[in-house]
Amino acid sequence: PVTAGDAAGTTTVTAKLDGPRGNYIPVRCTSLAAGLAVAEPATGYLTGGATSDDPANALAVLAPVRYHYVVPPYEDATNLADYKAHCVDNAEPLQGRRQQWVGSSIDTLANTTTLATTLNASRGQIAWEENGDTLPSEMNAALAAYRALKDGTSVSWNYDGDVLKGVVAQNDTADYPTGAALASALNNGITPLQSQADGTVKIVRSITSRSQDAAGNPSYNVLDTSKVTVPDGLADEIQAEFAGERWRNRNIDVGDSDGAPVSENGVTK
Repeated sequence: PVTAGDAAGTTTVTAKLDGPRGNYIPVRCTSLAAGLAVAEPATGYLTGGATSDDPANALAVLAPVRYHYVVPPYEDATNLADYKAHCVDNAEPLQGRRQQWVGSSIDTLANTTTLATTLNASRGQIAWEENGDTLPSEMNAALAAYRALKDGTSVSWNYDGDVLKGVVAQNDTADYPTGAALASALNNGITPLQSQADGTVKIVRSITSRSQDAAGNPSYNVLDTSKVTVPDGLADEIQAEFAGERWRNRNIDVGDSDGAPVSENGVTK
């Protein structure tokens, strides 16, 4: 939410969020009064948000529980890196909490490319809609919710061309991505969103933000998000299948006429 106040002909809009997330709130000015000129910020967004909050406490609360999709409210590499580490650490075999995080950007293609390649995360996703009017945090939530819905239907769901509800089309058609821009985005670990004439927004292709190997060379072996959801889904099924199994200790003679095991393992991973 925001509040507005006027002083000497200047209207100041103040966001409740005092950090950099408020800098992504769009501003549009319209005047119906004859002879009255209005001017909006040069960027089309609020400015002045500075110090970011720290997600450490929130991630600490999430740590013991598995959430298939984690939705950060951030759009900067520093905070998103914390979510990347959270998902990677929790997906380790001894933890077994396989998760993915969903982020986004309304910045330029160049800046979004820097963001995606810096994170380079197989368990992360960066959607992109340049100069969009949907807050990145809301875009993250919309995409994560849609993926949760469709991946629950099929872990190999094909998102190409799907309409993403909750995200509005770009206000200016000049911001619509060209074919070359879409190709560049996909080559650099970015999930492009494409505005339509009817006001809807479609997912071009749902991919992870991993586009490079450790040496910085192009690497697309974990390209589509299904490259993560399918193995995770298989692991879930195997874990569920074996969770109720009881195994005899091969090092101890059963020595029981009814075949009951002497030693049992309660959980198999």
